[in-house]
Amino acid sequence: MAILSHELRAPLAAITVAIAVQKRALAPERRQRATEVIEHQVRHMSALVDNIGDAVEIGRSLTLNVQRLDIRGALRDALDATAPAFQLKRHELTLAQAAVPLWVAGDETRLTQVFSNLLRNAAAYTPEHGRIDVSLALHDGQVQFRIADNGLGIQPEWLDKIFNLFERGPHGISRGSGIGLGLVRALVQLHGGTVRARSDGPGRGSEFIVTLPPA
Repeated sequence: MAILSHELRAPLAAITVAIAVQKRALAPERRQRATEVIEHQVRHMSALVDNIGDAVEIGRSLTLNVQRLDIRGALRDALDATAPAFQLKRHELTLAQAAVPLWVAGDETRLTQVFSNLLRNAAAYTPEHGRIDVSLALHDGQVQFRIADNGLGIQPEWLDKIFNLFERGPHGISRGSGIGLGLVRALVQLHGGTVRARSDGPGRGSEFIVTLPPA
């Protein structure tokens, strides 16, 4: 609970500062920047609350609304939802995806959540003006999503443990609630897929790879 309390206090503190800036700032660009901070932190809090609720459901029994769908739509929705996080830190985001439909049997809402959590994770641990590369394509007969960044990186011994619910890792590796990546793995496994992380170590960036069976 202390972890979750901290995770909720951090965006509230940022919102408080941004409101103070809005009250005092005369320059339109400073007021606009403060508004962007508030909007971003509200979205962050909303996503955190959703993740907490879903973590509880995973512990019980989460039911998927499975249908045959073009997974590119789920990625598009996730990119739209997380765009402010990348804009706020002026990240360079690239997207390479198949020009034809990529059919999977899945729950579109949950797949969007998987992509959103991975996108937010990359935004959180990549410094300002960093680079994030996203791809979605058919690879070796499987639908594969990849997201790579040049951010903080991950120590080798933590590459698997970061997917455990409420596992936060050592300082500088996972400073979040420890829920997002745990939910990613649980939801991907419910879809019959796998997720793994790769990194050359601290300061060397990281890559997350989601593989799902086609439909």
